[in-house]
Amino acid sequence: MQISIRIIIFLFFTILTVFPYPKANADGLVNDGPLRTATFWQQHNTDGDSLVLTEAQKAPYNHAIQQSSPAMVDMADYPTTESRDTVKQIIEASSVVPDEAYDEFGQSLSQSAIDDLLHNRGLENIPDTVSVRMGVTVRRSSIRTLPTADPIFEEPQASMFDSLQETAIDPAEAVLILHTSNDGQYYYIQMYNYSGWVATADIALTNDRKQWLNYVNPQKFLTVTGKSYQVTNGTEMLFYQMGSRISFTKKNKFGYTIIIPQRDAQGNLKEKSTFITSAASLHEGYLPYTRNNIIQEAFYYLDEPYGWGGLKNSVDCSSFIANLYRTVGIFLPRNADQQETVAGQHFPFTDLDENGIYNSIAKNCRPGDAFFMDGHVMLYLGEVDNVPYVIDALGSYTQDIDGQKIRHHILHVVVNDLSLTVFSGKSFAAVLTSAVSFHQ
Repeated sequence: MQISIRIIIFLFFTILTVFPYPKANADGLVNDGPLRTATFWQQHNTDGDSLVLTEAQKAPYNHAIQQSSPAMVDMADYPTTESRDTVKQIIEASSVVPDEAYDEFGQSLSQSAIDDLLHNRGLENIPDTVSVRMGVTVRRSSIRTLPTADPIFEEPQASMFDSLQETAIDPAEAVLILHTSNDGQYYYIQMYNYSGWVATADIALTNDRKQWLNYVNPQKFLTVTGKSYQVTNGTEMLFYQMGSRISFTKKNKFGYTIIIPQRDAQGNLKEKSTFITSAASLHEGYLPYTRNNIIQEAFYYLDEPYGWGGLKNSVDCSSFIANLYRTVGIFLPRNADQQETVAGQHFPFTDLDENGIYNSIAKNCRPGDAFFMDGHVMLYLGEVDNVPYVIDALGSYTQDIDGQKIRHHILHVVVNDLSLTVFSGKSFAAVLTSAVSFHQ
């Protein structure tokens, strides 16, 4: 006897209403059960399939985000020249070396070694007037604080927290080149929401503005809606993370002819066409901006490793949020504190006690909103039995056990409630600073 999928889903949720929902563990993490599924939260999300913004409304909202955040730039309207002082200030502002600096072998960096790193920026070579060059990334690449691939750590042992790792940039992203390092191995680049040093081998230059603008604002493109998508390019496998855009020129019932940017021997942009078959992890254009789509995208990352600054080809807390929203065509700043202050609907919590924060969440917040605390951002999923739940790329939390503070390193994308505690002993709920709904 055959049973339809519709009946199976009905029986599944009928059982859930008869038996209690699995609760979070005593420490607040949800390790099993339906609360770890997108379907559960989508089924409990009133109007979750309603449009938050139409396609026509996305561009004005993205413009409002740009206007509200110093971290964002309008790539198409960026000046063709910059003054020496401006470029120098931009580079110096991002050249942060920790007070205690160690190499990957646990050796303290000498002042001479640090001076060499800083000298490689080549600030003395910046001309009075900088001609801003156009480029395109040809593979996924790291954006670094200083022009080096060598890591620096704040403690005398290697970890995933490389102090020089800022973020990662996907293939086929338009960038602007402001400067070149002394050794010629790095460009200082500006992308739409970040700036820093990227290996020159990962950037192709172009003087063709029309060609470059097609990467700034592609007209026909596929959005990566799975956690990632890979394309074979000769002997290289190109990795595109969620939210990446892949331009195409033709399509048929089997798939698409896509454009792969490449770098020729002179470092200039050339384009290769290749055919890819249609895939569930690709969507033509952006996804409709609905709260249920944001939730669905979030759960593709569940249990994925925490990737500081995009390392491990994964996400940290703020790139997790940014990637979700890229899939629906909303472009946010890279860092959590910057995301918290962009244009949108804001619900501040700083003047509320813990009960007041819970009440504000119940009254004001909707699934798909972002919750912020100092140094961390989470995606709100909804409530069960008046308990709010989130999904987030969680580094760690702290428990007080018999007066001893125990730090638990989670380092994965997880579902949790807000009872987890920080080092001070306060709950996540108590230290929330605000919630933001990303629309006007």
